Amino acid sequence: MQTFRVSTCVAALSRTSLARLIAASAVGISCAGSSETQVIQVEQAVQHREYTTAAALYTHKGRDPRVLRALAENLLLDAAQSTDPAQRRAALIELSLAGRRADDLLERLTREAQSPLLLAEVLRLRLAHGDESAREPLRSLLSNRDPEVVDCAYAALKPDTDWLLLNDGLAAPRSQRRAVALKLVAAGPRTRLAELRELSRRDPEPSLRAAALAALTYYGAAASPVFEAALREHDPDERVRVTALEGLARVDPKLALPHLDQQLGAGVSSESIAAASALLRMQPRQPPERAWMTLQNALSTPDAALRAHAASVLAGLDLNAASVPHSVLEERLRVEPVHSVRLALALALGTRDSAAYATLVALSKSATLTGVEANAALADAFAPAEARLLALRGHPSAIVRATVARVLVGRGRGAGAVAELMGDGEWRVRLAAAGAALRGL
Repeated sequence: MQTFRVSTCVAALSRTSLARLIAASAVGISCAGSSETQVIQVEQAVQHREYTTAAALYTHKGRDPRVLRALAENLLLDAAQSTDPAQRRAALIELSLAGRRADDLLERLTREAQSPLLLAEVLRLRLAHGDESAREPLRSLLSNRDPEVVDCAYAALKPDTDWLLLNDGLAAPRSQRRAVALKLVAAGPRTRLAELRELSRRDPEPSLRAAALAALTYYGAAASPVFEAALREHDPDERVRVTALEGLARVDPKLALPHLDQQLGAGVSSESIAAASALLRMQPRQPPERAWMTLQNALSTPDAALRAHAASVLAGLDLNAASVPHSVLEERLRVEPVHSVRLALALALGTRDSAAYATLVALSKSATLTGVEANAALADAFAPAEARLLALRGHPSAIVRATVARVLVGRGRGAGAVAELMGDGEWRVRLAAAGAALRGL
């Protein structure tokens, strides 16, 4: 990938107004070829926060892919160097999702970073993408005075040779540092069962207790006592209890059966849904009746969030292999009032099911996130779906517009389909579109 910047023209262009730059392009006056001129104009427009003008340089002047790339890259570079932490984080997330397509941009940010924190975040991303040349520069930041910088620098440690530092990280007062250390320990040699067990019991952050339990699944049956103990102790956080239940089912299905059966006999909850899911996925396969009845009860509970959870679980199953009767889901689809749950049920049944297909077509007319997802599911089988997705680029909700950008490129519509959204007035939409475009180029 090339980061587009033509330095020989920048000095002259910096003394020229943006309006004159665009006018010059129209009559063919440039320091280089028309594409190179438009690339420089894009950079200048982004620097002046003229995002609509920057997008127009692609959409109204030949749709040159080099200009499109320049637009996406400059938006992400600009936001990554923003003084607004939220914009900086969002840009870095988009660069992370881009994988190796972001390599050149990350190298440029490494050179241009104005703060140790941005440098640390960028080096951490490079290392996560497999660039080992970032490890030592990142490691050198372990002595920085800013604790956030040190949190990032912990990612440079190696679980097989830096155990003392990682052990300190697991006990650090900062949850972000503990999270980085835990991730490294989980990916390292399977010799830290005791430390992960302690973290799963003692860490004050429920998400980290759950993450420690999830890491223990890689230890196999040796971790069974930890999962059993976690279930007996009944952690106050439901996420932790669910992770313990799923972990035991994974490492020792036979030992897990009584615990799963106990949850099936309880009221509808995330735990009972997790137990039903684990049983339906278990090999060798267990009799499905009680598990299916638990999910059926969850689909009719007054709690819409639990109904959506149960429907999402079913969407991830092979319904025929799990012996789930389609007719019951179709009946539930007819009476379900909440659109998001109807979507999940339709996705569980699949577009070949006539009731599900009709539901998706009806939902696709909704100018909501649910409508975006319904159109995405239908795009291969329903002609109007693609046009509706394109029309939703003008939706008044920034969340919908950002989601449409990701869906369009994710479906192979092409980065050009989101060019106008890179000129959006809302930065979250611009960055979602720029990240999607970078992944689609």
